[in-house]
Amino acid sequence: MYGAAPSKIEAADTDEDQVILENNGNLNVNRKVSALQLTVALVCVLGAFAVLSAPVKTRNGELTWLQEATSDEDVTPVSDSPGTNRKPPTFTKYTSNLFDHPKVTAAFAAIKTASREHVMSTCLGPDNNIEVFLNEEAVQRDLLFNDGFTVFNLDCRDAEANPNIAFIMVLDLKGNVVAIHNPPVRAEAVSMFSPDTVMFSCISKGGAWLWNFKTDELTEIPYVLDAHTLQYDPSEEAFYGLDRGNKFSPSTAVAYNLAGEKVWSFEQPESHINFMTVRGAYVYLSLRSFSCLVKVEKATNKVIWTLGGDNSDFAIYDKEGNLHDHNTWDHQHKFQFLDDQYVSLFDNHVNNEKAFINGDNSRMVILKINEEEKYAQEVFAFDTGDKSRIYGGADILPSGNVLGNSYPMVVEPDEEDRKYQVNIWEVTPTGELAARIGVIGLNPKAPEDTTTKFFHSVAPEEEPPIGWIVYNVERFYSAPTLTQPCTFQSGGVDYVQVLAFNSIRTQGDTPGMFYLVDSNDATVYAHQGFEYHGSWLPKPVSIAVPTTTDLTDKDVSLIISNQWGDNRVVRLGPLSSLNDCEGIVKARTFLL
Repeated sequence: MYGAAPSKIEAADTDEDQVILENNGNLNVNRKVSALQLTVALVCVLGAFAVLSAPVKTRNGELTWLQEATSDEDVTPVSDSPGTNRKPPTFTKYTSNLFDHPKVTAAFAAIKTASREHVMSTCLGPDNNIEVFLNEEAVQRDLLFNDGFTVFNLDCRDAEANPNIAFIMVLDLKGNVVAIHNPPVRAEAVSMFSPDTVMFSCISKGGAWLWNFKTDELTEIPYVLDAHTLQYDPSEEAFYGLDRGNKFSPSTAVAYNLAGEKVWSFEQPESHINFMTVRGAYVYLSLRSFSCLVKVEKATNKVIWTLGGDNSDFAIYDKEGNLHDHNTWDHQHKFQFLDDQYVSLFDNHVNNEKAFINGDNSRMVILKINEEEKYAQEVFAFDTGDKSRIYGGADILPSGNVLGNSYPMVVEPDEEDRKYQVNIWEVTPTGELAARIGVIGLNPKAPEDTTTKFFHSVAPEEEPPIGWIVYNVERFYSAPTLTQPCTFQSGGVDYVQVLAFNSIRTQGDTPGMFYLVDSNDATVYAHQGFEYHGSWLPKPVSIAVPTTTDLTDKDVSLIISNQWGDNRVVRLGPLSSLNDCEGIVKARTFLL
């Protein structure tokens, strides 16, 4: 459960980098709540390169790829996808200047003198470098509340991909900077620990942290963890991540309780893990090298099944229903288990030689799975128009839209649609863009050149990106959100129903409360406990209308609450004014 963490968290004394943490502000996510609030214990030709080499034989078939280029001078940068116009059909454009924020100004000023000129010439500029293209209606869809925020690590790297400067960013939907934190070194995994606290893990020895973006309080998680993935399981009060190893080395998945004890570990001897999901008795591991997701039983460390790759237990179909001998994706990032019916991933779509398969772009993908019959089919796929060798994600949002991020292989400063070094996408279930955030930056290899195309990596055929980059993105809300209430009848009893979504995504379902109250004097007519779906899949929540009091013409309000005491209040008026539920839920995609 989401409990108050102890005022002192002790790390097991097994590594000289581990510490004993005196938590000045406490790892305490409890808040005082009112009588109507829930009080419970504590979320790829590669860009059409000029091809001169002989075909390369891989398990994916014949691929033509230039393997001998060792510098940008050997290959002329060619657009990932020329002629694109990747914006919502209708939108309002907003612009934000990262470099105006006082914390950003202070972070650049604090750079050591020996490095300052190098970092500033590479990363400082241009002004107004964050552009947002927003269709508010497409973002909100059927939600009553749309006060969402987007959180991510934005970092800048020099021409050799060395980390220069990094920021944990919280933006509102229009791109306004709500909060910024400057970590000691770039973070990779970023997610929400609670509605006001960001959880992130840095590379090298930068540590893992909890950052309350409202109070700016920072608490170190005292475990030595890898940067790729970090989760908190509230049911166990345990942090899940990876033991820190060499870059891209095989991984060991681990869990630590709040007392600093390692309570679980699983060694994956052959593949690098880049994401993990915790769901009850199982952990799901994204194995990039094998292009698969594996389900592991925690109690026995037995692999229950493998989805994707050469040893897949599942038959895999594309959106058109065609059976594939291999995957429809390759070398993915953030392959996550959403539910026993859905998984999602970012399809980087590269092979072992780091070439983009068939010259295709990277995609955001949702698969519907059947664990019993062992088949999986794409039900959503969005071509980003970018060729991203690494990073990315695809999260289902409360609206039913899908949120993810990508970056191009080639940046084109003179092309309006392709000038961005980072793209954050929000896409409707039908594949239409609802919103886009683009981040503009300098060419780390020639900062003074603001017009020439350049490779967004250390070399044309290499993985490590340069310039500004984002590892993953996450959405959260100031309070639980919901759809328009409706009514239905069952067994002679009237019910009020909504689709309710917690403020943040969580590892597993979390408790909530549903109230019907008098709008004038707050008399509670009915209350009902329920569980929010941890991955924000649409899960109907119903409450029976009491028969002891006639509410037909009364002014009634609905309240939903979560474990942190965050409430949403919706004034319904007379229940007789509500629409019938038939067809409302069925209109949703990714329905359970």
